[in-house]
Amino acid sequence: MSRMIVTVKRGKKWANILDGNYRSSSTHLTQQDAIEVAKHRAQQKGYEHVIYRKDGTIREINKYLPLTIQK
Repeated sequence: MSRMIVTVKRGKKWANILDGNYRSSSTHLTQQDAIEVAKHRAQQKGYEHVIYRKDGTIREINKYLPLTIQK
């Protein structure tokens, strides 16, 4: 099972939450800022990224393979 990072509205801010956690790994004023941070982390770690709308419905799901550094 792959790890997941979720972007969701929490109060007046947007939060990124790693699966299995209740606490946010980061919070942002805009959804776009939250998405950019979560996407970067998901790409680095090879996570699935689930983005929710304000109303709680799923907007988008992206799956990434871990980035590898070529020598």
